[in-house]
Amino acid sequence: MHVDKLFGKTRHNDDPHPLNPDHEIQANRGAIKLLMPQFPVEQMWDESKGTQEERVAKVAEIFDISTEAMTIRLETMGILKRIT
Repeated sequence: MHVDKLFGKTRHNDDPHPLNPDHEIQANRGAIKLLMPQFPVEQMWDESKGTQEERVAKVAEIFDISTEAMTIRLETMGILKRIT
């Protein structure tokens, strides 16, 4: 058993979900901002050329991430509209 000092939770070591969904969302947002900071992403986007798909691929390659992850980042920044 493990008592998490940060969150004050008790869990078993084999528990696959040590954090609640809100904590995981916060961690993901922090990682996104660390791996894909807004200003450099905007700058690389503005400098890229080609179709939208080509531009996403180019910027994703610069940041060494998947095109899916870059698409989500660009959507959350308001650069791309979400496709529903």
